[in-house]
Amino acid sequence: MKLQDLNNLDFSDIGEWPTPIKLFLVLLVAILVGVAWYYMDTQDQYAALERVRREEKDLRGQLRGEAAEGRQLREVQGAARRDEADLRAMLRQLRTRRRSQTS
Repeated sequence: MKLQDLNNLDFSDIGEWPTPIKLFLVLLVAILVGVAWYYMDTQDQYAALERVRREEKDLRGQLRGEAAEGRQLREVQGAARRDEADLRAMLRQLRTRRRSQTS
C-alpha cells in the first residue's frame, strides 16, 4: 500500500478498504470511545470517591474527638463518685463529732 492509495479511499464504501486501514479505524474508534467513557463516567466517579474520602477523614476525626470526650467523661464521673463518697464520709464524721460534743 502506498500513500497515494490512502488518498483514493472512498468514504462511501468503507467495506472495500484494505484490512490494515479498517483495523486502524476500528482501533481509533475504540480509543475514542474509551476516552469519552472516561471523561463522561469514570472521571465523575473519581471526584465522588475523593469527596467521600475527605468526608470519611472528617468523620474519623470527629469520632476520635468524641471518643476522647467519652474517656474524659468516664474519668470525671469516677472522680465525682469518689468525691461524693468522700463527702459522705466527712458528713458522717461531722455528725459523729456533733453528737459527741452535745453529749
